[in-house]
Amino acid sequence: MFNLTRRAFGVGLLAAAAFAASFGTTSPAAAQDLKAFNIGYQKTGLPVIARQQQIIEKALADKGVTVKWVEFTAGPPLVEALNVGAIDVGWTGDAPPIFGQSAGANIVYAAALPSNGKGEAIFVKPTSPIQSLADLKGKRIGVGKGTSAHNLVVAALEKAGIPFDQVTPVYLSPADAAAAFASDQIDAWAVWDPFFAIAETRYQPRVLARSIDVLQVN
Repeated sequence: MFNLTRRAFGVGLLAAAAFAASFGTTSPAAAQDLKAFNIGYQKTGLPVIARQQQIIEKALADKGVTVKWVEFTAGPPLVEALNVGAIDVGWTGDAPPIFGQSAGANIVYAAALPSNGKGEAIFVKPTSPIQSLADLKGKRIGVGKGTSAHNLVVAALEKAGIPFDQVTPVYLSPADAAAAFASDQIDAWAVWDPFFAIAETRYQPRVLARSIDVLQVN
């Protein structure tokens, strides 16, 4: 680990390579401390490519820095790991760092990536009687607490005119939500890729809303 008064949070992992490499040239103290660079990531987006191509490893190779990739299933535990110093930089969706900061997490945004808003959705099985967002009233919605999908659910319900307390949020990890969705323990599921893409292939679900439909994406 290296010493920083505020740890870096990067939504774009390519920026992390330049971020990490800079400690070898701009700060002697940081360069001395930087022996290992621990990166939190999820199985989606740019970090997966960066890891496969060893982009960050190559950027730090001549500095003798060991790169370790730490996988997380969702953003909130990644942000918590960042806050307590278990990782040095992380990549996640828009909502988890905001929830984290509201709880006092000490993080810095290093970079951001634009989103097309199509890789995250609220959906139901094709045989479900739920036809639209309005039909979610009184239903059980599987979602990760504090995740970008949680933010999507809040925005979608607001758009449909449904108070949040008129649905039953079932807070689950993606793996547990997948099992609950398969066994009909939840009526709808809100999640991001690759879990959304897997569900699309497996169920051909009815999509009630994507992020692009209810949120301002950038």
